[in-house]
Amino acid sequence: MYFPIYAGGAEIEGQPQPPYSETKILTFLPGGADLGYTGRDRSFDIPGALYRRNETWFIHTDIGQAGCENALGAFTPYTLGKVGGEMFTVESKVRAIGIRLIRRKSYFHDLRNGGFIARKGYVSKWDGVVVIQTRDQFSYVRFVDSHANTSGLGRVTTGWLRSGDLVNPFPPVNKK
Repeated sequence: MYFPIYAGGAEIEGQPQPPYSETKILTFLPGGADLGYTGRDRSFDIPGALYRRNETWFIHTDIGQAGCENALGAFTPYTLGKVGGEMFTVESKVRAIGIRLIRRKSYFHDLRNGGFIARKGYVSKWDGVVVIQTRDQFSYVRFVDSHANTSGLGRVTTGWLRSGDLVNPFPPVNKK
């Protein structure tokens, strides 16, 4: 499985022009203490669509997600019947296992001589990471700092985190 790395986030209006693929999506806020999908507050569920053509992805929701209608402009609402949303371009791809949320403050570790050594850097509860690989009780992750109020905006950090500190926020996949 590969996860795209995006550039830009241009807001556009209008109908995506074929040929494109359309995938129905559901945006949601992960639930309570466990950050899982089943414990989420369903009042924040918002349906939408992901349109893809080659390396361009267009994400659309009919109504804005709580907290997302801010200066960054992400996922702003559009009048019913009028298509609009956020457009992204894939810059590169990272081979990965999945996306996880951080359950509690978790320190990065380095793997040295077969052992895991804690570093000073850490991620906080609710931060999102992409898991690249697992080994023993640890997962090697890629974290992109998305906090707009810090000088680290967009900075990428990789390292090992304790797997027990990671939560899969998505619903289980039905295998047919």
